[in-house]
Amino acid sequence: YLDQKEFGTPVEVMPTGIPKESFCPDREHAAALRHRYLGDADYLFCTVSRLAKEKNLEFQLHGLACVKELLAEKGKRFRHLMIGDGPDREALQKKIAKLGLTEEVILAGRVENREICNYQAAADAFLFTSRSETQGIVLLEAMAVGNPVVAVDATGVCDVVEDGVNGYLTGEDVREWAGRIAQLMEDDVRYGRMSRAAEHTAMAYSEDEVA
Repeated sequence: YLDQKEFGTPVEVMPTGIPKESFCPDREHAAALRHRYLGDADYLFCTVSRLAKEKNLEFQLHGLACVKELLAEKGKRFRHLMIGDGPDREALQKKIAKLGLTEEVILAGRVENREICNYQAAADAFLFTSRSETQGIVLLEAMAVGNPVVAVDATGVCDVVEDGVNGYLTGEDVREWAGRIAQLMEDDVRYGRMSRAAEHTAMAYSEDEVA
């Protein structure tokens, strides 16, 4: 927009930096959280989001129902933490029950900002379905602890998620999104490579680097 105006001054985009604390979770606390929420499942996923329509969480739940089917074919199970609160909480709870995801999806409610990195570190991957973000700070917070991201390709999201490098970007297609999650978890070597790339991406957005 500014490029279309006749400015003589150079213009650059400066992202919001993420604090050092996001890179330094309490690993012991994270392990306890993982034990608490994972149960007897194989993978723990999470999202951090306001529970509202603009975050496209109903699509996410349909996608998770598909993930459940795909992983069941391989004898695997998952749990998914939805961190946050909002006006759609009750509707989402009903949708979870309707889709048969009461064992898989946990509405964790609000979590203190200083605690978010511990929850992120407890998980294996970060799942996101918002159609538009200004920057996607939660994506970078997930990457800071080495979590690859599987997200719907959207404004703001595509600025930090590089498809096939630090995660996957998909269209707004339930089976495509679910398939990428299953694909991410089936190959340990690829997962490790994406995890390291995610950390590298987050470091470029650290407060020190931005400053």
